[in-house]
Amino acid sequence: MKHVKTILLTSGLLLGGFTMVTYTSCTKDKCESVNCNSGTCVDGKCKCPTGYEGANCQTNSAKKFIGVWSATDRCPQGPRSGNDLKYTITIIQSNQDPLRVSVVGLGKTDYHLTATIDGKIMTIEPQVMTDLRTYEGTINYVNDSTMEAIFNISDSTGRVEESCVSDLVTS
Repeated sequence: MKHVKTILLTSGLLLGGFTMVTYTSCTKDKCESVNCNSGTCVDGKCKCPTGYEGANCQTNSAKKFIGVWSATDRCPQGPRSGNDLKYTITIIQSNQDPLRVSVVGLGKTDYHLTATIDGKIMTIEPQVMTDLRTYEGTINYVNDSTMEAIFNISDSTGRVEESCVSDLVTS
């Protein structure tokens, strides 16, 4: 009887061990076939590093903003009118930071304004330029061919000279 209990206990332990080995060897690693480029795979999904997005972290977050855009301003407050409200803006990627860009031409100027990308919003931090006016605003990504800029230009005392909304379309 004692041998039967030992045999049954040993058989049970062997069967349990065999079941555990079989179960764990059949459990598939959810990240095994996932390519996250510069990101990290967690439970089969990519977690992207700062500055990258997409299912596989394949897209630089700033890429959707980069390019030449035709701008048409609506400035209920400001001295510009007519053709002065239509011009070109160029957005250039920074070489140092994937979330930084340079916005050239905002408000029909030659200034290079620094901006930061956060998802679908580009923020132009307040910057005093050589004309001693402060430029600031946001550019909102709508789709691959359309964006909207909202910006202010203030004089050296902080008084807003121009407050504009601009429709940007790909050139």
